[in-house]
Amino acid sequence: MSVVRYVPFNHDKSEKLGAVICLGNFDGVHIGHAKLVEESIKISRALPEATRACALCFDPFPADFFSKFPVRHIMTLDEKLDTFNKMGLDGAYVCDFGKVFDLSPESFINNVLVGECNCVGAVCGFNYRFGKGAEGDSEMLREELAKRGCGCIIYDEVKLGDSTLSSSRVRELI
Repeated sequence: MSVVRYVPFNHDKSEKLGAVICLGNFDGVHIGHAKLVEESIKISRALPEATRACALCFDPFPADFFSKFPVRHIMTLDEKLDTFNKMGLDGAYVCDFGKVFDLSPESFINNVLVGECNCVGAVCGFNYRFGKGAEGDSEMLREELAKRGCGCIIYDEVKLGDSTLSSSRVRELI
């Protein structure tokens, strides 16, 4: 049973090709996310085999899944996909969060990233968390992907003045 839907932006790239996947929470797409997107595009174009640069985002958004109250969002899913397209990504994987929220970090990597998204590399932020209870972190992702022959670039925090740039901070400023 598929838990992801591939949304192509560049119809010349098949979803069967390997993907360098940009990972993040993506409540919106801010400057920190732009760095991840740029890096995933750069890596995908530098690899000798045919690869795509893609983002992985969730629907429903994780905060919506767990909250009993309406959550303010920076962007809708369609706005994020449109932004990713304009930034030059080849496509995006939209993952059904309700089907993966209880996967262990290892199962998420094996079944979703590698199994369904054909991940050959990943780019994420220093504070990226994934898997059941957010047990997985960026360092674990790097280690687990390396075991599968895939690379992982982890970006340091991006500051906005004295504060770490995050979707939470962007919501505060809005």
